[in-house]
Amino acid sequence: MLKSKFYISLFIAFVLSAVAFSQNRITIEYAGTGYADPNIENGAKIFLRDKSQQVHFVHEGINMWCDKAIYYEKEDFIEAFSNVRMQQGDTINMSANYVEYSGVTKLATARGNVILKEPQSTLTTDTLYFD
Repeated sequence: MLKSKFYISLFIAFVLSAVAFSQNRITIEYAGTGYADPNIENGAKIFLRDKSQQVHFVHEGINMWCDKAIYYEKEDFIEAFSNVRMQQGDTINMSANYVEYSGVTKLATARGNVILKEPQSTLTTDTLYFD
């Protein structure tokens, strides 16, 4: 009996850890240039646009474009700078000067000339917390 409880507990722990690690991470669809900067902690990578396209990230139905991004891979977190655009599905579009986005919590904080457009409304503000 004790042995079967141990194996059941071990199986449950394995399943829970597999679910925790199966979470989708942010993916880089396009970057003109990418490099690691030793002056930024946690091994973050910097991505820059080129003359033809902006940096493009995707995460679970959200597309984000910007001119410069710092991606903290261990934390699955992005800081996006300059001409930032986010699109969720076909209906929600947001633009801002700066956006922080967490792939773990799926929360975004947008700052500077924020415009959120939905089919029936447009919101203009300086700061927006978006989930």
